[in-house]
Amino acid sequence: MYSILALYVLSPALLGYLSRYKGRHGSGSIGVFKYIRMRLKQGALVERLACLFWFVFYWIFLSCLYVLDKGLGYELVIFLCNIFILILCGVSLRLAYISYDFASVYRRHSFVFGLLGAISVPVTLTLSAIWADGYISNVTQVSGTEFVTGMALLGLLFSPLSWAFVFSIVFMGPYAYAWAKLTSNKSSANAYSGLGVPSLKSQASVDSGSSNFVHASCVIGLAANALAPLFLLGNLLSNQYAERFLSGALYFSSFHVGAEVCEAGYEGGKVKFLSDNEAVLGVYNKGRGYIFSKIKCSK
Repeated sequence: MYSILALYVLSPALLGYLSRYKGRHGSGSIGVFKYIRMRLKQGALVERLACLFWFVFYWIFLSCLYVLDKGLGYELVIFLCNIFILILCGVSLRLAYISYDFASVYRRHSFVFGLLGAISVPVTLTLSAIWADGYISNVTQVSGTEFVTGMALLGLLFSPLSWAFVFSIVFMGPYAYAWAKLTSNKSSANAYSGLGVPSLKSQASVDSGSSNFVHASCVIGLAANALAPLFLLGNLLSNQYAERFLSGALYFSSFHVGAEVCEAGYEGGKVKFLSDNEAVLGVYNKGRGYIFSKIKCSK
């Protein structure tokens, strides 16, 4: 339903906006698609990249709506959406690289960036440990502190998610500032000028209207790069393969004693002893990887 509304309502609305836009710029006699091809052919590289960015962004938007509708083959659409997001990140980074001189900002404030990097290390380690403990507690009904090696391995596996989360939180502030400045300023001023980020010469040949378009694309693109890791990792961790992988990692790292040692005579699986009379039993399940349950077991 959502994807149909977007396709048959939003798409014509966008085409109508483009038709009015080309009319205001003296190209009212040609069609919309011919105008787009002309702008892509004659425009500067930053303009072409900005157009490509919004084209990919729009298809990601439609793909997400189709997934919400759970249409036919939506699992494949999720995979394609992840590919589109990677393309979007690459395009937006390339656009930002040729539009702004971020390297000069890093050279001027290298100490600050180094300090932020040093602070982020203990923060990400703590987050990884918290998420590892939460996962273990959820699947075993036992505190993660009982699984020392499991906590270590799962903490390592969760570290990319922790870095992505910290990266997103830290950089949302500058992005919010740049977007607020860009939307409140009708001129083609650099949206990052207040943060000391100069524009490069590639912006010099772009007219005022296109300059605003490029700046907006850069701001949204860099914000998308901050959020994309969380989105991609969220998709990765929400499928059954991730569940099987994580349960297998916990089983491999913490369960080493055969369940046959228990007096109850469990067959198959391995146990992790908690005390003299309790243990956690791990058994392979074809659909879920490994499932865990708390049992009575004497050493």
